[in-house]
Amino acid sequence: MCSVFHAGPKGRPAIMTALSDIIACLARELLDEGEHHYQLSNLWMTVSHDLTRPWNIAALCEEAAMCPEKLRLLCHKETARSPMAQVTYLRMRYAADLLVEGDLNVQQIGDLVGYENPFNFSLAFKRLHGLSPTHFRKKKLGGKHTEDSTVRR
Repeated sequence: MCSVFHAGPKGRPAIMTALSDIIACLARELLDEGEHHYQLSNLWMTVSHDLTRPWNIAALCEEAAMCPEKLRLLCHKETARSPMAQVTYLRMRYAADLLVEGDLNVQQIGDLVGYENPFNFSLAFKRLHGLSPTHFRKKKLGGKHTEDSTVRR
């Protein structure tokens, strides 16, 4: 007879002990995933409410109370982005909303999402959305917005 059917600790067959260990391990992983999801959700909410803060990996890790590698792994698993790419995504998503909803110019919007330099903001926005902020606004508003919202140099 196979050794997995022989009595193990506490008189249970070895297979039962192995199965109970596997179930306990899976339960711990599920509980941990829920905790990690909660930690990341709180982190991204905090970032979204303070987009002007100069976020970096150290600040994100401190806010999330986890090491950089753990944050990187969880962020990739949940968002398919690196932590800093997620920060940029949140900034650009809010910038897109501001471009469509308000009358702020590109420089003002860049300031609100953490970019002091309007050129850097425009480059980051175009990388994500495929259009400059001005062209994005014109396309979304269908020409309804007549004021030139570009940064004057």
